[in-house]
Amino acid sequence: MGLELVSDITLLLKYLQGRLPVRDFELDFGIKGTPKNMLDTLYECLGKAINNMARPIDAIKHQAKTVTVGTSRISETVEGLLFEAVQKRFKLDQLITKNVIVLRNLQNVVDQIEGSIVYKVGGLNVLGEPTDDSFLEVVEKEGSSQEIDSRFESDKKLKGIKRIIVRQGNVFIGKGRVDNRKILVIPIISTSPNTPHIIEHILLLNISLKRTVNLETKIIALGDKREHIQNIVQESNIIWKNEFLDLLPLEDLFGQSAEKIAEGIMAMLVNHKKGV
Repeated sequence: MGLELVSDITLLLKYLQGRLPVRDFELDFGIKGTPKNMLDTLYECLGKAINNMARPIDAIKHQAKTVTVGTSRISETVEGLLFEAVQKRFKLDQLITKNVIVLRNLQNVVDQIEGSIVYKVGGLNVLGEPTDDSFLEVVEKEGSSQEIDSRFESDKKLKGIKRIIVRQGNVFIGKGRVDNRKILVIPIISTSPNTPHIIEHILLLNISLKRTVNLETKIIALGDKREHIQNIVQESNIIWKNEFLDLLPLEDLFGQSAEKIAEGIMAMLVNHKKGV
């Protein structure tokens, strides 16, 4: 296996893990850094690596078949309620890889989408970072969101949680600060070759959560947040159990910060110990 091929596979794995900025993918591989392109490129490199290793024909066929099966599963990651909401207005290629994974896991706890707001992002610098002149403009409202007066309709300055989302590029699930509605906020990158991978829109979904979800689904949907909760609880010398997540309602798990959730769990444990 050539050193260049090894280097490419290493780079691809770093991109897929979110350890390298997606905007650099096109510089390294000559194609846009969409989830599908990244996976296709990885499978292509793996196929070349298998052939270069000069294994027996049967072994190569088996490996090639495995790669083909993996490729067919790309579509499985972009199906469901949340992806349909994105596709009503945008292309799935406008989601970065890590957000595809987050949405795939989160939609297992989402019951319905009750409304939506599309914001256009403007005034970012050449690197796609917020500046003092950055702003949000309401482009479209649907469903229950039509009843909501967005503060960005009167004050377009990019600030608060949406500024953090634009800066970090992450999906956000929580509650609206003013109306306390459950929201899911999705950053959408540009399709323009002049501004690749710069966040151009924000899609805010007003959602309702499922009433009952099993523990394993909660753990998967929480992602890294579960580990954050666990670490905070363990700071109080409490032996962590994933079952602690069942102590709080789903709305708290996906509507509060890890710190608040950990505090709630510890309070429940103390009350249980006291027999309250």
